[in-house]
Amino acid sequence: MYTSCEPKVSNPNPAAADASDELGFLSAVEAARRIRQGELSPVDYTRALLDRIARHDPNLNAFIRITEDAALDAARKSEQRRDAGQVDGPMHGVPFALK
Repeated sequence: MYTSCEPKVSNPNPAAADASDELGFLSAVEAARRIRQGELSPVDYTRALLDRIARHDPNLNAFIRITEDAALDAARKSEQRRDAGQVDGPMHGVPFALK
């Protein structure tokens, strides 16, 4: 695991950090595969990434605006569509950041 550039951030909930860190290192292709196959919830994945952003962004200042509610709403809709057999392309359910 590559960590030399990771800032040291204290986290009151190490178990949550472990889960979001693990998911945070998935490639978008691997996340999409797991979501498509039902191994990963788009909502859980989005929450894990948002948790990771919340922990690290105060030191990194990488984001200007985080649309947490919109991201979670889109994740819920993606999960419902996937569960109904309606997959909207190869990256269905994978959140993204625009730079």
